Order: sequence, then C-alpha cells, then structure tokens
Amino acid sequence: MQYIPNTEADCRAMLDVIGVRSSEELFADIPSKLRLKRGLNLAPPLCEAGLWRHMRALARGCGDT
Repeated sequence: MQYIPNTEADCRAMLDVIGVRSSEELFADIPSKLRLKRGLNLAPPLCEAGLWRHMRALARGCGDT
C-alpha cells in the first residue's frame, strides 16, 4: 500500500510554486538509471509499542525486535 497524502491539486500547486510543469521535469537532472523504478521494499508498519520495542533493540545493538 502506498500512502501519499497529497491530492493532485496539492501536487499541482507545489509544482507551480517552484516553476516546473511536472514531477518528471522536477527530477529531469537525475539520470534515469539512478531513479527509483518501483516502490521501496519496507517492513510493515509497527504500532507505537512495537516501534518502541524495535527502537530499544536497535539502541542495544540487536537490530531486530
């Protein structure tokens, strides 16, 4: 699931402010071989308690919960 809270109107307004016609134009200086082709492979979201456990484990140097 992808979560992007910006509406099409929001995106259009932001692009207008910075003076570009599209997100493709915005990122045109980045070579296409370096651009993300598909979504990120992220772990599923955590509840607040799960996040605390995970962060404590990271702080201990364990890495995983």
